Amino acid sequence: MICGAVGTGKTTTAVTMISRAARVNPPVRFFIVDKDGEYNSLMEHLGPENTLKVPWSRFFQPGNIPWEDYIGEFGWQKTWWNSKILIHALKILYAQAANVTKQNIQQALGWVKPDKLGFNKKEDEFESYRQQVINAVGNSKLIPEGDMVPLDPVDLLRDRHVVIMDLSQGKDTWSQKHLVVSQVLRRIFNEALENRKFGCIIVLEEAMYYAPQRGVFELGEKETRGKLLGVIKEIATNGGRNGVGLWAVTQRLSTVEKTVVTQCANNIICHGLEDVDKARVAEIMGNEFADLIGDLPPGEAIVKGTSLKCRFPIWVKVLPELYPASSASTPMSRFVHMELASQDLAQD
Repeated sequence: MICGAVGTGKTTTAVTMISRAARVNPPVRFFIVDKDGEYNSLMEHLGPENTLKVPWSRFFQPGNIPWEDYIGEFGWQKTWWNSKILIHALKILYAQAANVTKQNIQQALGWVKPDKLGFNKKEDEFESYRQQVINAVGNSKLIPEGDMVPLDPVDLLRDRHVVIMDLSQGKDTWSQKHLVVSQVLRRIFNEALENRKFGCIIVLEEAMYYAPQRGVFELGEKETRGKLLGVIKEIATNGGRNGVGLWAVTQRLSTVEKTVVTQCANNIICHGLEDVDKARVAEIMGNEFADLIGDLPPGEAIVKGTSLKCRFPIWVKVLPELYPASSASTPMSRFVHMELASQDLAQD
C-alpha cells in the first residue's frame, strides 16, 4: 500500500519502485491499471521493448460476460421491455455460438418475436421498443463493430516487463471500465492459479476507483462494481501465495475497501495523510505507528512491513528515478502554451 495526500510523492514512489524492479534480473512483471495516464513516463524510461500502453477497451472480451451485464451500459432495468428484447437477442447469439458484435446483435434483434416475450400490446409499440434497442446497440462503446480480436493481458505480460492499461482516454462510464478491468484481473489471476511459471504484480493507481469502501466512495453500477471488488479482494487475500501481488496506490486510505487495505498492510509506505486516513492506519496498525507518520514533507515516508530486514518501521526519503507524467505539465507551462497560442492566433 502506498498512500498519501496530493503532492506528497506517492505516485513518484510507485513509478520509481516499478522502474527499478522491472530492471532487476529476472525482471518483475507489472500490470498497471492507470486512471489518469500518470505512468506514461515509464514508456520512455524503460523503452518500448519493455513497456506497452494499451487502451482499456482493447481488452474487452465481448463473448466472455453474462448477457445480463450488457444492459448495464444503457442503465436499463431487467424488467423493461427493451432489456428483455436485448437479452433475448443475446441468448440467440449465445445459442448459435456467434460472436457478440453490433452487426450480429442487430440481426438477432430482427428474430425476436413479441409472443416469445409475452408482449400482448400493439405491434407498433413492440417495434418502438425494438428500435430503441437497435439505436442503443449502434451507439454502444463496449460492443465491437466487427470481429475485433481482444488483447490477452497474459500474452502481453510474457513479452513485456510492464503493461499499462490506460483508462484515461474517452468519456465512457465507470460501469464499462469496471467490467473490463474485472475481466482482465480475473484472466491474470486464473492464469497464475493454473500456471506456476507465470506471475506478476497488479498496480491499482487511485485504488478507491476499483475497490471502494461501501458508503464512502462509489462509482458506476452496483453490480459491475461489486464483481470487480470481489476479484480484487480475492487477489488481495490469496494472490500473494499464488503468484499475483497487489500494489494499491491511493490519496485517501479511508475510501479503499478495508479488507483490501488490511491485506496490503504487510508492506505500507505512508506519506502525509489527512486525519480521517490516519484513523484508518491506526485501526490497522495501531496508534503508535499512526503517530509516527506526523506531517512528513513531500518525498518522505514511514515504511513498515515484512519485506524489511528489520522488525521496526523506518523513516525514509525516496530518491526519485522518474516522475509521473503529470509532473511534466505544470500549471505554469499550461498557461505559457495557452498564451503563445493566443498570440499566434492574433498574428494570423
